[in-house]
Amino acid sequence: MGKKPKIAVTCSFEEKSGYHKIRRSYVEALANSGGVPYVLPHFSDSNLQAEEILRDIDGLVLSGGTDVDPKWFDQEPRYNLLEIVPYRDSLEIELAREARKTDIPILGICRGLQVINIAAGGEIYQD
Repeated sequence: MGKKPKIAVTCSFEEKSGYHKIRRSYVEALANSGGVPYVLPHFSDSNLQAEEILRDIDGLVLSGGTDVDPKWFDQEPRYNLLEIVPYRDSLEIELAREARKTDIPILGICRGLQVINIAAGGEIYQD
């Protein structure tokens, strides 16, 4: 039996409770597919760089969640946005850029797909 791939998966953060959270189905799908899931929290004032986080990772899943701050694609908020989590935006965009640069496979789920697009220089439609 070969080495199982290590797959990093991001999670959301609930400001009111102070808890990181992730859908169980994301982690179970990775494990059931033969991977070893590693849940990546986001945090303030970190000296960790995306390169360090991804050094020993074989794949990256950017999970779903709240809106990305429109400042990341040079727009002002136009509509009522869901909660914005600046540390999550910053970490995930940096992770997506580094993963692309180092050819680490990336899967984006809903918000995660938007993050991949923004990290590649795209923009998204606010609604």
